[in-house]
Amino acid sequence: MKVGCLYIMQAIAHPIEGLPFAHSLKANDGIACVLLVCFLLTAYVLSNDKRYLTQQLRDFFYTRERSSIFNQQTASEMHHRLLLILQTCVLTGLLFLNYNINRHAVDSTQSNVLIYLLCYTGILLVFLLLKWALYQFINWIFFDKTKNQMWLQSYSFILSILGILYFPLALIAVYCNSSVPISEIGSLSAFVFMNFLLFYKSFSIFFNNMHGFFYLIVYFCTLEILPILILWKGSILINSILTLKI
Repeated sequence: MKVGCLYIMQAIAHPIEGLPFAHSLKANDGIACVLLVCFLLTAYVLSNDKRYLTQQLRDFFYTRERSSIFNQQTASEMHHRLLLILQTCVLTGLLFLNYNINRHAVDSTQSNVLIYLLCYTGILLVFLLLKWALYQFINWIFFDKTKNQMWLQSYSFILSILGILYFPLALIAVYCNSSVPISEIGSLSAFVFMNFLLFYKSFSIFFNNMHGFFYLIVYFCTLEILPILILWKGSILINSILTLKI
């Protein structure tokens, strides 16, 4: 009894600093708000722009020689498309953040995961802007304006669809604890499938004959595969910098 009292008195006189606990995304109010905003945005776009998205999905596998006057985007549809692309960047950053936390690549004892998410989202937005400028420059040199416009419209459509597909995967990543990385497998599968669709679309728009297949491989590897590898390596580097700064 005396020994126990002695330990209690020593603990009061010399308190021991508690050990930091691993931060969980499901306990973060900011992440919950981000997912709520993404849900409301997805519901709003699907309720107001479902007809146009359905038409774009139906016409994706049919390549016209020129843009149809009946297939032009209105201002509201263009705004919805941009919002979905922004949501794609946010959810991709969230999935990458969850991937880093699961592999202890970031300091998960910190509560400022929103800073990581903001940085990842900003990196993806800059990446997309640079790719848009690169597409404009390369396609302006080798292809006509109509094909360039068709490609950019198809590319933005794929990005907006990713913003919808990644939402349930982000919910699984944040709120479902499973030994099987369902969100990582699902997001990677969706990304690979969308790249196959982009490969098909670039073939049907720019190189719609077997003689241009070699140029298609060079074009796709230069403007799709190589930038993705650079983005991955750059994200790892920036992630290590953020871990030291935060």
